[in-house]
Amino acid sequence: MATPADVRAIFEARLKETSPPPDFHPLDLERAKDEKYLKRVLQHMDKDAKEAANMLWDICVWRKSVGANDINESNIRLDYVKEGVFFTHGRDIDGSLLLIFKAKMHVKGQKDYEEIKKILIYWFDRVEREEGGKRITLFLDMEGSGLGNMDMELVKYLITLFKLYYPYFLNYIVIYQMPWVLSAAFKVVKTLLPAKAVERMKFVTKDTLKDVVAPEQALVSWGGKDNYVFEFIPENRSEHTPKKVTFAEQGDSQHSPGEMLRLVPNDTIVFKTEGDEISGQFTITNMDDSAVSLKSERQPQRSLE
Repeated sequence: MATPADVRAIFEARLKETSPPPDFHPLDLERAKDEKYLKRVLQHMDKDAKEAANMLWDICVWRKSVGANDINESNIRLDYVKEGVFFTHGRDIDGSLLLIFKAKMHVKGQKDYEEIKKILIYWFDRVEREEGGKRITLFLDMEGSGLGNMDMELVKYLITLFKLYYPYFLNYIVIYQMPWVLSAAFKVVKTLLPAKAVERMKFVTKDTLKDVVAPEQALVSWGGKDNYVFEFIPENRSEHTPKKVTFAEQGDSQHSPGEMLRLVPNDTIVFKTEGDEISGQFTITNMDDSAVSLKSERQPQRSLE
């Protein structure tokens, strides 16, 4: 059976063989070593290590091309975000976070489509960090919407994100209160989805929503008990961003004359958070002929930025 190590080995072999080497973002290369993430890619590609490695490569290429790691609240249209067309709130019966799309608030062609795509990447990346890669449910709130709100290009882009660039990230696609005039459009949507995703499409009404989202988790507007009203809250990156410790600049594979110790990595240690534990690793090499002692002191707890 294929393992994350198999995927990583195939990916790294391709990195070495490619000339010139691809200019992938360091954060994406770091994630390509993360076992939890590689397991997701394997799941997504039905445990096929070669296909999983290809997907991992394509993800890195795409993220570089769209500048995914650089998208944040300072360079997206916050006025679009604060309208609440897309937002996260509540959970489905499996505990998966809902990414909600209020269709009646979106009118095709009224806004800059490229900016909308950036906002979607922002939400996908943010939720992926906040949920630790757990699967989410796309909740399409179609109540009160009509043909003018049905944007097939936008729906196709959402499907593309789940299908190609965010592995094993989709739990359900919930279509709530779909107007009959949009039935033909959603038949087209089904043809765009892999068979596994089609099985996860749930068409629900106010009466059947409880089969997917418990009343306590459902908004009042859906007939539920949650009176939440959307208000945009900026992401707290310090809670889930890898912590870094920075050393003086110096090449990884070289040391200065008279240097006693060499650190690898030489400038940054990336710390990962697993539950309540924060861990990172580095290698210390004695570059001197004589014995060298190293003293480690525990400092008072402080935040590492």
